[in-house]
Amino acid sequence: AILQERLSDEEYDPEFFKKLKHELLKKFRTILAEYAIYKFLFKYGKPKILLVEDASYGSKSHLIKAARDLAIPVAEYQHGLINHQHIAYNFGPSVEKSAYRNFLPDFFLTFGSLWGDMIQLPVKKVNIGNPHLSESVEKTKGITKEKIILVLGTGTNSEAMIDRVLRLAKR
Repeated sequence: AILQERLSDEEYDPEFFKKLKHELLKKFRTILAEYAIYKFLFKYGKPKILLVEDASYGSKSHLIKAARDLAIPVAEYQHGLINHQHIAYNFGPSVEKSAYRNFLPDFFLTFGSLWGDMIQLPVKKVNIGNPHLSESVEKTKGITKEKIILVLGTGTNSEAMIDRVLRLAKR
């Protein structure tokens, strides 16, 4: 109904809404079934903790809810660049006390305090470091270095970033 109100008569396609409703109901049933399966597996498998990549993104919220309903702690580990612009890791203060909080992990494991300080995620942040990076840096000691610039991106707006880097490299 909300979508229908926002579209003009010329753009309204009843067939589109029929298909949309069908797809949403199908997805809803799938999520309910997966939730029940996860809860069954966790109840009998009795994991001590659940480590989930992308746990704050929303797509695994039913997995997280099943674990949390059985008092199984859920932790997401940092798997890349995060900052104040990353929408999956920045929430307003009202989320802390909302029902939405039940679908987020209990812990976020960071590469260090710098990373945890840059995000607004209503979970406990635990600094675990980045052993791979530390070992890689250690291996480079004593190696003669050329002038190299490393450019990191978030994976969003990549084309613009690549274009800009290539323009700067030609200077």
